[in-house]
Amino acid sequence: MSLSLEEMIDLPHIGMLLYTALELNLPQQLQYHSKTVAELCRFSRVKPDKLTRLLFTLETAGIFAYDSSNEEWSNNSASSVLLDPEQRALYMWDLHPFNYCILSEMLSSLRSQTTASELALQETFQHFVKSDKRIFELYMQSLKAFTKAVAPLIKSKIDLTGTKNLLEIGREDATLLCEILNTRPGIHGDVFEEASAVEYAGNTILEHHLEGRIGVIPGDVENGVPEGFDTVIMKSFLHNWDDDYVRMILRNCKMAMAKNSQLYIIEMVLDKNSDENLVERLSNLQLMLYMNGKERSLQELRDLLSEAGFNFVSSTSVAGLKVIKATA
Repeated sequence: MSLSLEEMIDLPHIGMLLYTALELNLPQQLQYHSKTVAELCRFSRVKPDKLTRLLFTLETAGIFAYDSSNEEWSNNSASSVLLDPEQRALYMWDLHPFNYCILSEMLSSLRSQTTASELALQETFQHFVKSDKRIFELYMQSLKAFTKAVAPLIKSKIDLTGTKNLLEIGREDATLLCEILNTRPGIHGDVFEEASAVEYAGNTILEHHLEGRIGVIPGDVENGVPEGFDTVIMKSFLHNWDDDYVRMILRNCKMAMAKNSQLYIIEMVLDKNSDENLVERLSNLQLMLYMNGKERSLQELRDLLSEAGFNFVSSTSVAGLKVIKATA
């Protein structure tokens, strides 16, 4: 995938305009019938001439549609996607203004050992997310939306033959575990979560009516991993950390797992020899700027597993991710 220089220049502006449109709930206002700018302003409390400029710019980018015969705006195929609450959460997270603030410190970050997020926010990204309730809720909503979209595909690649007790480790909200156990009635599951995410995990479990089969264990992988599980799953978790921290996580998992029990790691895998993987390369850069984490190649993940005492079994591609199986 390649972009022209002109397209690259326009991207931040379009992204910020789209975020503003989402904050104003413009797709929702246009859900059932078209409206004039004056009508939209009654709900949005913005200046008509300024909203008009925003809408025309977004129309040029393919978002929203304008009928000059009656001067009314309506949703088109692009803006209609944003009516879905989960899609809205994904876009609002990716386009939130704090991202532009962090990116503005990229050059300074490249010249130091400090992440761009710490330079921009004066605190770690993890603390920033947890300390702002609205940001944290948006973060959890975006995670849930992404996981919900890929969970059915991931589930099909995980072999739980003989598994009675399943543990999911990570900063998620139990969406993946619920999807897996919905069709596997003989398995009990637990989610090992940081205290800040326990409430969200519990709510997800209740939504799926699985409170009798899934528990939530609060804790931190740095202090150890719960024992007694036949299979352990981690999705989009290891990429948040540097290699030393990942080694510690995997060693703690190995210490808690019985011989021949299974570990499944679901991660985006970076092919450093391909110039086609823009999504993976952007994610790799973002992780460096935000949390000093990184996407890894399959070989790098295999090496980390081996160092922790795991035996690599297989790797399967699904929905832009790799489902990596290892045994203790």
